[in-house]
Amino acid sequence: MGNNQNNNNAANHQSVQHLTNDPNYQQVLRDLYQNNPQQIVQDFPQYLQNQDQHPARFKHNVEVKKVVPKQNNTYIKKDSFKLAQIDASTYQIEFVFECLEPVTLKIHLLAVETINNEFITQKITAYQSKTYHFEPVSAYKFDQFQFDIRQIKLEDLEYTNQEKRQYPLIIEMETQEKALFQYCFFKLNQNEIQLQTLEIKMQKNGKAFSVRDVYGGQEDQDKDCVICLSNKVNTLILPCKHMSLCQTCCQGLKERKIEQAALEQQ
Repeated sequence: MGNNQNNNNAANHQSVQHLTNDPNYQQVLRDLYQNNPQQIVQDFPQYLQNQDQHPARFKHNVEVKKVVPKQNNTYIKKDSFKLAQIDASTYQIEFVFECLEPVTLKIHLLAVETINNEFITQKITAYQSKTYHFEPVSAYKFDQFQFDIRQIKLEDLEYTNQEKRQYPLIIEMETQEKALFQYCFFKLNQNEIQLQTLEIKMQKNGKAFSVRDVYGGQEDQDKDCVICLSNKVNTLILPCKHMSLCQTCCQGLKERKIEQAALEQQ
């Protein structure tokens, strides 16, 4: 009974890895957003490969690596997405974004994306596209893109075909050094249409990265490690993406055998 319990615990626990610039991913970026959930950036081909696999079991080799967090100068506030109905057939896309440098914003409705072998976007063709230019702004509410729903099939607003890279909506934000792509779809309910984010991709220096949320780090920068209850949290647990450990405890996990130091999941 005891051995089975230990085996179950070990199988359920996730590998612990400190936020890092991984040389194998050629300087993978981790962007921490201001006034927004923290995020990590993972090599995009590897990210897509992980989506096709079953959830990873606990790995016996726990890696701990150091990183200097980077701040992204352009982002869309995640909880600000809204599809506002203007009249019986006209809808307006709304969201709040910030940029600390000049940005070109493009809205692509019913879009098809063409990529190369490195997942870099080559072009986007869409039923309707518009381009906007902004100087540095803070908490800017964008509400300038409207469309007539009578001219669109409702089933085209739902996300159904990832292989052909067809998306109901792509929001592209391009600065001098990088481009951010937010892929969205429309959730159709009986009485309303909701706008939701499917995934986010960043392009920089000829590389494509998947941007994903990090939970637990931004809400309380001074919270304590869940193991020692004294050091401050500075470590990310993958693949669940929760920040709950300090570097010292993470290093301790690395140096001990997993069978002797399995973490209890709550």
